[in-house]
Amino acid sequence: MTRKSPPANSKRPRTDPASTPKLSGGPTRREFLRQTARATIALAGAPLAAWADHHGHPSPNSISYLDRRMYIRNMEILAHVRGHNRHGKMQLMSAGNRRYLFQEGDVLDVSDVRKSTIYNKAGFDGNQVQVAYNKDLKKWILMTGSQTPITDSTPEAPMGKYDDPHLDDKRKNFKGLRGVRFYDCTDPSKITKLSEFSTGATGQGTHRNYYDGGKYAYLDTAPDESFSHQPGYFRQLVNGNMIIDASDPTSAKEVSMWWVPGSRKGEEAEYNKWIWSKLVPPKVIADQTPFAGLHGPVYVPKKLEDGGNRGYGAFGCNGFIILDLSDPKHQKEIGRFEPPAQYSGMGIAFHTIY
Repeated sequence: MTRKSPPANSKRPRTDPASTPKLSGGPTRREFLRQTARATIALAGAPLAAWADHHGHPSPNSISYLDRRMYIRNMEILAHVRGHNRHGKMQLMSAGNRRYLFQEGDVLDVSDVRKSTIYNKAGFDGNQVQVAYNKDLKKWILMTGSQTPITDSTPEAPMGKYDDPHLDDKRKNFKGLRGVRFYDCTDPSKITKLSEFSTGATGQGTHRNYYDGGKYAYLDTAPDESFSHQPGYFRQLVNGNMIIDASDPTSAKEVSMWWVPGSRKGEEAEYNKWIWSKLVPPKVIADQTPFAGLHGPVYVPKKLEDGGNRGYGAFGCNGFIILDLSDPKHQKEIGRFEPPAQYSGMGIAFHTIY
């Protein structure tokens, strides 16, 4: 939540005075952060905790006040859809001259961006959104993900799971889906759930997935508790890339699973080769703890059924990894760019590849 000073040529946008928070009488930044941390604790057992800020308490880098200003440069705000805090991932559906935005269970009609409206409130479940047209089925298919709560930091446990191992009880006791849901969203006003696919009853579900309307979907997941070599303080397990056959979205099936060697229990010899494996996480500050494994998804720019054979993924401190997917049943690493050692231990070194 640290914010640096804006560029000198930045300016504040035109805002509605009635909706602009007043500077006087409000909480200081540190008070605000403490309130955020308490709210995070209250949400700890809920799926919403997945998007909570990882540093809900003051850190050495925090500024001492809450900066309520907005900054803008070379952009213009055309519209503001009010009434909901939108933290989750989103995706646009383009059908004819209509434009629909899917996010956090809602569908927004943004065909006229200056008059955007909520078109279908709470029409689906899931925050990790992938929308694509399936030409074989002649339907728009929506895939959403579901994951377990993370071992986020708290004022009492700034190093998350290292300060309080019981934070992982939230994952172990999670009763919701650990996997993905498929929907028919051809009519965005009436979305129909087609199926649910579980990536594993004891894993941590999926975080960032990829589906392009073709035969396969690519899931960012740790299917079971053997994927345990995760030094990051806010997660327990190490995610890899699971390919599923989604040609029939009413009955998806697992095809294969690939992970960075060393991710799992029993792979200590490979783990010890990781460039940061000698780092003892509890001795570093929270935002310099290495994050291992796929932060995904693995992007496949050309469908495998159309001749594509490459997947590109962000694997945190393990680097940028290219997979050969010529045989989707046997994924193979064919290239990797690892971050220099001095950067490998700073949070999610490789966060997103597109």
